[in-house]
Amino acid sequence: MKRMTDNLNSWDEKSRQLWRYVADRTGIMAYATLPWIWIFAGRNNVFMWATGLSYQAFNIYHRHIARAGTILASVHSVVYIGLFVEFGKLRNNLLFLSIV
Repeated sequence: MKRMTDNLNSWDEKSRQLWRYVADRTGIMAYATLPWIWIFAGRNNVFMWATGLSYQAFNIYHRHIARAGTILASVHSVVYIGLFVEFGKLRNNLLFLSIV
């Protein structure tokens, strides 16, 4: 069985590649929450009628999905900034301060 870290594509160490996978996957999952946030944001929509749930229940789902998306986007940003700082791409302090 081949592991995902056996073939290092663009990173010289397995730990950096794993952190890159974490950053990529959290970004993809954060982006995937956007349609669900939009679906649960409506006051009168087909999904409320189809499921029989109230507006309050849909609003609670909307908030929880939005919180999960925010946490995933934050993890994505922090891990990518950490990778770029460690990899030496952010050497200019002004560039680093403008990102943070």
